[in-house]
Parts: sequence; structure tokens; C-alpha cells
Amino acid sequence: MIIRIMWFWKNKNSGKILSINGGSAKNSANIEQRDYKDEKSQKWIAVKQTNGRIVFLSTLDADYCIDLQAAIAANESNIQLYSKNDTLAQQWKAVKYNPIQELADQNWGVISDGEYRIKSALNEKYIIDVRWASKDNGANIHWGRGWMAFCVSLVEFKVSAFKENKSGSLSTREPLILIMIDYFQVVNETFDESHLWNKSNRLAKGVDYDGQKMLNDIVRAAIQPAA
Repeated sequence: MIIRIMWFWKNKNSGKILSINGGSAKNSANIEQRDYKDEKSQKWIAVKQTNGRIVFLSTLDADYCIDLQAAIAANESNIQLYSKNDTLAQQWKAVKYNPIQELADQNWGVISDGEYRIKSALNEKYIIDVRWASKDNGANIHWGRGWMAFCVSLVEFKVSAFKENKSGSLSTREPLILIMIDYFQVVNETFDESHLWNKSNRLAKGVDYDGQKMLNDIVRAAIQPAA
């Protein structure tokens, strides 16, 4: 057996010491916390058993140890001093405190396994996104409308502006290409201020009202995020 003296247990929260009530070794003596007084009732010997578990013996009398009352493993079961009897109610495992792991354990199941878009509480039209949908190491993570990188960045509009002649016939100007939409250029623009909208206005001069409205709707749908 490996024997090590544990001078005292100190509660990190209260700063008080694990103590035997009454200062004497006897069966069912209560275990509690008290201010440090450098007494044997506050000192313990940790004895490692062959199964790897630990028994904590009192320095008042090594025939007594920390015991789970009535061996009832339930919430708020009492901890007491009792004569050593080699039962599991007197055997313990010392686990190094890890606040990060404890926090993780407390929040287990908050998000179940699956595929998600992580939206911001500031504006749910934005998500946590990888720039350019990159698969490379070091690719930047930013706040954006990630789905638009696929839905918009490869869209190209081609229009033919036309006018109605006095005779009632229609004539077209040369075909014009609206720009390839750059998602990262328009993502933070408002609709009315967007470069794409301003360019479409210039290119669409001469288009009749219904055609202009249709073009407006197309451009608006491309720039604005889904509701």
C-alpha cells in the first residue's frame, strides 16, 4: 500500500477545512467544514488500495475513515466518520478538478449532432461563414451571408435594352452584360446603394416600365437575403 499524509482538505469556494464534528473519532461523527485550526480532526491520511481507490483515514484514529452513510449513493446522502470496514462506501477516487470539462458536461446535449447554420443574435440574416467556402488551412472565418456565396456569386445577367420607334416597331441596342455578382462586394451593401443596382439603372435606360420593373425585381432578389 502507498500511504501519503493529506494534511487537510480546503474548500475552494469557502476557504474552510474538512473537519470532524466534536473533534473525536467515533462512528457516525459528522463531517463538516470549519475554519482551519491545525487540529488532528482536520487532517487525513490517503491510503491507496490495491484496486486503485483511496481510503481517507483520520489522523485522530487510523481505524476510522470517511464513509458514505448507509452506503446510499443518492443526492444529499450524508458523509460521516466510521470505523474502517473495507466496503465501497469508504473508497473514493480523487479526480483533478477541470472547470472546462465540468462546464462541457453541464451543457452536454445543448446542441444535438447534425448540420447547422450558426446565426447571429444581432441579425439572423448573417451566419458564421468560411470565406469563399475554402477548404484550406488558415481560411478566415467571418460573419456573412454564407449561402449567397453559392447562390449569387456565379449569377450573370444579360439584358438587351430596347426602345419603341415612332412607327411602333422596336429596336435594340447592343446586348449588354450586367456584371458577375461578387458576393463579398455586395454582402454589406444596402439595396439602394449597391453598385449592382446603380449599374443596372444605367444599363437599363430605354427599357419600358414593365421591363424595368422586371429587371429591378431580378436584381433585388439577387442582392437581398432571403427572409
